[in-house]
Amino acid sequence: MRAKLLDFGLQLGTKMIALLVALTQETDGRISLVVQVYPAMGESYLSPHLKLILQSDPGEVLQEVESRGQDICIQLRPFKVEPGTHFSLQVILGEISITESFVV
Repeated sequence: MRAKLLDFGLQLGTKMIALLVALTQETDGRISLVVQVYPAMGESYLSPHLKLILQSDPGEVLQEVESRGQDICIQLRPFKVEPGTHFSLQVILGEISITESFVV
């Protein structure tokens, strides 16, 4: 399990969130992933309309979830990939987008 702080900067009042990715090796050789987003730096709730998007390597949207008014966390549906798979996680709040690329 790993987490990374994402900073949306001064445009949004220094909103920071934590992107959490948990990996589990499956018996069939694939890797199971759980991806969550939490508020960080003293915030109790995520900003409304914060989007978390899973994209394939060519940029196809595979999953998308959006926060509501008082969510303390949002999570993609767990998914499985083969070792060596490339994918991206995109977090969008307002006009600002942060994309993190991964190879499992």
